[in-house]
Amino acid sequence: MPLLWGSVSAQVVNQRVASAREMKHAPTVQGEVKKLSVERRDGAMRARSLRGAEGALDISVKGFGESQAVWSENFNGGTLPAGWVIEGSSDIEWSVKVIAESGTKSFSQFDAEDGGSLYVSGPYQVFKRAIASAVSPAVTVGKNNTLDVAVGFSLNFDDECRLTIEVSADDFETMTEIWNSKDAPGERPWQWRMIKLPMDDFAGQTVKIRFTYGPGGKDSFGTGGYSGDFAIDGISLSGPATVDKVDVATGEVLTFVASGAPDGCGYEWSFPGGTPEVSTDASPEVYYTVDGTYDVSLRLTGAEGEVTRSAFVNVTGTAPVARIGYPATFREWQTRLPLVAPMAEVTFTDASSGFPTDASWVFTGIDNEGTGSVTVDEKNPAVRYNFLHRQAVGLSVSNIHGSSDAVGELTAEYDGIITNFRADDVASVFDLDGESGFPGSNKYGITAYAERFSAPSVPIKVFGAAVYFVRNDAEEVVDQIANVGVHLCASENGLPGKRLDSMWWSVFELDMPGAGSLVGTEFPFTETPVVDGEFFVVVDGIPARNETCNVQFAMADFRGEGNTALFQRDGKWVEAADYFPAGANHTSYLIALDVAHSVIESLPNGRRLIEVGGSSGTVDFDIFSYFGWKSDEVTCDADWCRVVSEPNDMTVDCIKIAFDAMPASGPDSREAHLTFTDGMSTLPLTIVQSRTSAIETVAESASALVYNEASATVTGNGFIEVVDQLGRRVAAGSDNVDMGTLPAGIYVACSGGELIKFIKK
Repeated sequence: MPLLWGSVSAQVVNQRVASAREMKHAPTVQGEVKKLSVERRDGAMRARSLRGAEGALDISVKGFGESQAVWSENFNGGTLPAGWVIEGSSDIEWSVKVIAESGTKSFSQFDAEDGGSLYVSGPYQVFKRAIASAVSPAVTVGKNNTLDVAVGFSLNFDDECRLTIEVSADDFETMTEIWNSKDAPGERPWQWRMIKLPMDDFAGQTVKIRFTYGPGGKDSFGTGGYSGDFAIDGISLSGPATVDKVDVATGEVLTFVASGAPDGCGYEWSFPGGTPEVSTDASPEVYYTVDGTYDVSLRLTGAEGEVTRSAFVNVTGTAPVARIGYPATFREWQTRLPLVAPMAEVTFTDASSGFPTDASWVFTGIDNEGTGSVTVDEKNPAVRYNFLHRQAVGLSVSNIHGSSDAVGELTAEYDGIITNFRADDVASVFDLDGESGFPGSNKYGITAYAERFSAPSVPIKVFGAAVYFVRNDAEEVVDQIANVGVHLCASENGLPGKRLDSMWWSVFELDMPGAGSLVGTEFPFTETPVVDGEFFVVVDGIPARNETCNVQFAMADFRGEGNTALFQRDGKWVEAADYFPAGANHTSYLIALDVAHSVIESLPNGRRLIEVGGSSGTVDFDIFSYFGWKSDEVTCDADWCRVVSEPNDMTVDCIKIAFDAMPASGPDSREAHLTFTDGMSTLPLTIVQSRTSAIETVAESASALVYNEASATVTGNGFIEVVDQLGRRVAAGSDNVDMGTLPAGIYVACSGGELIKFIKK
């Protein structure tokens, strides 16, 4: 039963975690991993190899062993190699030279005998921007080939110029772009980036590779690039290596390939102990989570041939690092703790690294009395919070390499204001270049900002958003009346998608900070949309930066992890952490939402079954629903029972269900399944009617519990707790509970699974 004040400190959880570990047996090494069988014929395993155009059938792993080079170029001759062609504007300078003798720009750190790199730079004048390319000689691509290229450049010049890599088999009548510098991750300053590009789409073709210096992100007309430079070196087209054995860490992804397989055949891979364990892909990606040595098998379909590499993959793990995966990761505004729903079932996940084999959780607030903690030995436990407000949670994980603990806190509330700001976050804005602010008015073509919120623990209604603006300088009327919009959006492929609701204010209407404190500009949503998955709040319409206009809102100071902020530039959503230099490059926008959880639950909590006798009658079923239940949306799969009461517009309600007498002949029992809803969540109920049952009607009340109106006391046998209409615990005691000091209203008393509902006048 949900209660109000219970809370146990994190210190208690620490003690319980330690105690739980002492009581557990030491982890044991798992037994031999079960191996998937391969086809046997005539009592013996088929081990014949197919002799094809590329030799015997064999198994390899991309990136392991010494690759079989098909073609390479390192530009160490000091001049443009034979067969290479420069095309395009002469304002773009191509040359072969040593970029630097030492330092981060020197390629000698990768090639001790470096004699030069292919280098391209553009003019510094914007009016001279142009496009030019360097085209390789023709090369023939084999099966499972990979193109390795080292490219040195700075992402700080992405607005001015970009480098693309294209492949063509018809002298660029048609072509495929396989890489673009705009998509490069990592830090923005100049550095060498080692690029690996699969060439499977070109297997069997003779192709040319073109490196093109061209327009940057701000060139909407595709005129050309300028200012920035690129260096190219270490080009290698290679096939899969011959590998005798692979040593890998748990979680490391391996890409398996087959050599010697004819064109057009199918693949049946077997990876006992791997994830996945079977695959029909030509080049499957597989990882392992448990230490051991594993076989890999391949059988061709549509062609003769199969092979098994025994003890091919050797996997070694590490000690786990415990990490708690909360049911929702957004935070309640005041406490800055993760916010979850009370009463409803919410699920925690073991988000630990290192692939633990054992997990033990400790929770406060989920017991009946609210005075202790509960241990749950499950990887991803589902629990119900019977007590509101601040609660502690602990996780202990282990594997054969060691163990680890994590302790945290959360708050259980029916509603609240949520944000992604953490307790130690400081509101700030970031100066991009002295003329542009982030987030806010800028000259970089950033048109929208999006804050990612995790899926809630149960569906939530969103009543509105508040965005904390810090400046709304605008002298020109066109900027003053610019409409700044806030939109609640669904998540589609991890990016903002369909708009669920919107609200706008003009720039001059935005609230500004008061004396020493920030003030949120409220954007109420008229539809009060419901979300049950990851979602976004998008802010757009902020006018561009100019001499008389500067509009900004706050974000968290950059931190080392936990980015929730995105922005839209050139029509593409970009994670803030992918744009700013690595290190302290994660942030959250200062955006708050007014939300309420959809909680609809039985009283007592978790009850899903009612048993009745064979005669006709009625039965009462008490529920708590924060938003009330909808009588017109009740479903029932049987015509012999029905709901005969209407909602009372209160959070606690007694639903009356009528049922018919069982037929004179037929089965001795029957079931009906009803579903109640508040329009967002559902509450299933099963009614079992038995001909032989002595129960004629069952009411959710019992003579053991009595409310005495004259003395305002509840009496019974054993522990009694009393909750109000919001499901909050307001009183408790043994055998006798005094209600005299409580205000008038409707209450529910519970003891030993029995309850009564009464009105205190």
